[in-house]
Amino acid sequence: MGTSEDENSVSIHLTDCGRDTAHAVFDVLTAAYPGSAPGTGPEGNGGGTRAGHPVVWSMVVATEAYRPGVTEEAPALDEPVNVTVTGSSDGVARVGEVLEAAFRADEVGRVPGEHEFEVRLRLSR
Repeated sequence: MGTSEDENSVSIHLTDCGRDTAHAVFDVLTAAYPGSAPGTGPEGNGGGTRAGHPVVWSMVVATEAYRPGVTEEAPALDEPVNVTVTGSSDGVARVGEVLEAAFRADEVGRVPGEHEFEVRLRLSR
């Protein structure tokens, strides 16, 4: 924990997926939170690993920039993806709601903290 920038920022980390799946998830989040942009990922063939090492795709969203109603046309995911969402409890809940509206989201873990909260989801569609 400890990865969000302030109380209005929520960090999202994707693992076990390729570039296209990561972009599909990040496109939904970027539409819901204008001004947010994913971090750069590795170049290459778009696989979920790079030279035998796992790839973690990440972005930070500013929850105060939320724009409702943009998840209605979410793209289908090519594969399931593990997502870790970290930040304030309200921010994590809001980002979780956006992901749940766009994809099938199964909660697989939760870590409460004193100032931050972490939820782990498995997205599919």
